[in-house]
Amino acid sequence: MQSACNDSVRRRDAQARLPQLDNGLAAAEARLAVLLGGYREDVAGILPAALSPTPVAEPVPPGFPADLLLQRPDVQAAERRLQAAGRDVEARRAELMPSLSFSGSIGLQSIDATGLFNVQQWFGNLLANLLVPVFDGDRLAANVALAHARFDELAAAYGRTVVTAVNEVEAALAGLRNEARHRALLAARREEAQETRDLRLRQYVSGLSGHADVLDASRTLLRVESALAGSERDLAVARLAVHRALGGAWTAPDPAAPPPTAL
Repeated sequence: MQSACNDSVRRRDAQARLPQLDNGLAAAEARLAVLLGGYREDVAGILPAALSPTPVAEPVPPGFPADLLLQRPDVQAAERRLQAAGRDVEARRAELMPSLSFSGSIGLQSIDATGLFNVQQWFGNLLANLLVPVFDGDRLAANVALAHARFDELAAAYGRTVVTAVNEVEAALAGLRNEARHRALLAARREEAQETRDLRLRQYVSGLSGHADVLDASRTLLRVESALAGSERDLAVARLAVHRALGGAWTAPDPAAPPPTAL
């Protein structure tokens, strides 16, 4: 009778938490819809109707290829900024070189004399173009130095981004490993609590112990089961943290696939 009463209490407690869980689910679907650029109705067609209550048992590989960090949007963005800064340095260096060009036409016959190539005018323009970097050299050199400084700054920022990404991946892996150990210990503890409760129940039926012993064992089993359910949830969150730290899945990228694009 007492066991049935405990089951009824647990059922009512679970039912009381359902509205809060429904609110959290609706908010999560709305955030996912924003990321996908659609609406909640579109997300409902993608998500399954129900999830397995048991955590994913797929083992996590002991090591990840470093290229997986390119899945992270922050690493991609830092890399693109560094590449753009490198091209800017090349452009500033090109400004130090004289600009030479040819205009007009060359030939023995021409109907329009104004279109002929004028050697004297070209030579004058040549001297002017050669002297422009000399007279304006300080400003152009300052632009090159500024571009170099910007490149060095972005290179340092790129390095910090990669180091941060590596640390976040290692921290997420450590959290996943520790939570898996925690769940394993709670699962073993649940087996012990279940055996103790069953033993106390048999002793009570046989008249070898009182009903209070059965109640104490049942409460202990209930606390362990609640902790185990929370640990399974935390284990799923820890696995999600690994995916988030990697910026995606932990499978090695296909060499034939196009490189990831920045978001």
